[in-house]
Amino acid sequence: MMTLLVTALRFLFLVLLVVILYVLVRWMVSDLRRVSLDLPEQDPAEGKTGAGALPTREGRDRGAAGLVVLAGDLPGLKEGDSFSCGAGELLIGRSEHNQVVITGAYASARHARLYYHDGQYWLEDLESTNGTYINDSKLVLPIVLADGDMIRIGKVTFQFVRWTYEVGPDH
Repeated sequence: MMTLLVTALRFLFLVLLVVILYVLVRWMVSDLRRVSLDLPEQDPAEGKTGAGALPTREGRDRGAAGLVVLAGDLPGLKEGDSFSCGAGELLIGRSEHNQVVITGAYASARHARLYYHDGQYWLEDLESTNGTYINDSKLVLPIVLADGDMIRIGKVTFQFVRWTYEVGPDH
């Protein structure tokens, strides 16, 4: 009788272990899928999103957007560089923790952010010392961006570009 009880307990322990492993693997796979949809595609040569790179599936659904450098010749930031807002937010500033790093003296560590909210892209100044300018007007409150808006931070001028695709996600 005792042998039968020990065998049943071993079997239950084994079943419990398999269920826990199944739940853990399923959770890890779903987390990996979520992370891969949130990351912008990177240009391996430069470490930033290239102008011709396709946005993530989430970005295609809402019409991907980003910034293109129009003027400003700083180390690591040249005219024509582009940065995608594929993850839904793009932080701009002097700190290396930003997606767009401006090494100039006129940029704050966390200067501004471009983000997606309620179907539109917004630009917000993060209480920077020298301010953020949109179409030559100082940004005071978060503002909705339109395709072609000019954004100036320090000596760098960006153009906001909203890319849209006529080809559906099944192509």
